[in-house]
Amino acid sequence: MKEESPKKSAGSSGGGNAASTARERSIRRPSNVRARSRNHSARIIHQPKEDTKGGRTKERILDAALRLFSKSGSNAVSIRAIASEAGISHAGLLRYFTNKNDLIIQAIRRRDMTTDSARSFFAHTGESSSETVIPWLLDSIRNNIENPGIVATFVKLSAEATDANHPAHDYFQKRYGTFTRRLAHGIAELTDSEADKALCLAQEFIAYMDGIQIQWLLDPKNTDMLADARDFLERIGIDVQEIIERYPKRGNSDDER
Repeated sequence: MKEESPKKSAGSSGGGNAASTARERSIRRPSNVRARSRNHSARIIHQPKEDTKGGRTKERILDAALRLFSKSGSNAVSIRAIASEAGISHAGLLRYFTNKNDLIIQAIRRRDMTTDSARSFFAHTGESSSETVIPWLLDSIRNNIENPGIVATFVKLSAEATDANHPAHDYFQKRYGTFTRRLAHGIAELTDSEADKALCLAQEFIAYMDGIQIQWLLDPKNTDMLADARDFLERIGIDVQEIIERYPKRGNSDDER
């Protein structure tokens, strides 16, 4: 009996190759499915969640930073001061930001999206540029006038970011690119200008306002950024008042919702 057992075993393994292969395939398929499922789960896990405790803490830190920057500018504000303003420890803050530059960049990005007109302008929600560009410009200038520290931070950081190795270089490059394209589109719509001319006018306006911002920081009493912006736009043929009257909520309010 002991000698027959191997024969049976050999015969059974020889005749059962197909069954064995089928079993192996049936095992592999669920394994692949499980692998795909695990990979899919991993992708879901890594997707950012907007409304989480960590997300709310990060927003609180950014809002605290913006408040302090508005009063004193970024140079005079330490990471520890921001942590204290946000009600979090210094070590806790560093869990969300690698360094002060990282925090400043994210704070400016958050500020860019604080008004409905800004969100519509930068996100390009499908509305025509004439409905978004002028209201956003006016909202932005009004906001700047109320927050000189933020303007000083922006001017300083944007100048430093001209260095290709600066951590904010890509952000400002994309921001200026988006601003220029959207503004050029709006100018083309509002003045019936050719695309090339509208692009030149957009670049001129941005350079003009960057210079006006510096003059305003140096001599705010004798520099009216809002009036200067309107004057430039009207000189190139845009009826600013008509747009404000056509879109009163966008042109005059930071919060439509």
